[in-house]
This record gives sequence, structure tokens and C-alpha cells, in this order.
Amino acid sequence: VHSVLDRVATFSEDVREGRIRGCTGKELKNVVCIGIGGTHSGPEAVYEALRGDAAATQAVEGRGIKLRFVANVDPVDFDLNCRDLNPEETLVIVA
Repeated sequence: VHSVLDRVATFSEDVREGRIRGCTGKELKNVVCIGIGGTHSGPEAVYEALRGDAAATQAVEGRGIKLRFVANVDPVDFDLNCRDLNPEETLVIVA
């Protein structure tokens, strides 16, 4: 378990620091978490809880990463949540 957590931490830091880029070489500025059957609910709840925390807000200041949550693969839901995102700058995570 700890080795997987270490890999997740390394991957996350590499995305934040710009070492991992989109397929065209552009910096990743957006993250979309797609959850089917409610799997997006946990990460979304943590995100919403931390948005109101002053220390967490200060820690992400200036990073400019947009985070979106999509509840399913319904094309209308996806379009409503992601229409303003550039695919070349978007990391998609399926939870």
C-alpha cells in the first residue's frame, strides 16, 4: 500500500510541477475526475471541504489548475462540466 501511495504522491507532484504534460506537450491546467456509480463523490467531498479551509486555499494559490467532477459518461453531463476546458491541457482520471 505504501509503495502505491508513494507513486501517487510522485505522480501528483510531477503534474503540479509541470514535469508531466499533455500529449501535445502543453502544461496540464485542468483535471477531470470521472466517477461511475458514485466513485467521484469521495474526491469531490474532500475538494469541497478543503475549499473552505484558509491554509488549503493558500497552498494552491497561483497554481491555476481547474478541477472538475463528472458523475458519469453521459455526454450532456460531460459537455456541461468540461466545455470550457482545452483537451490538450486536461488530465482525465477515471475513478
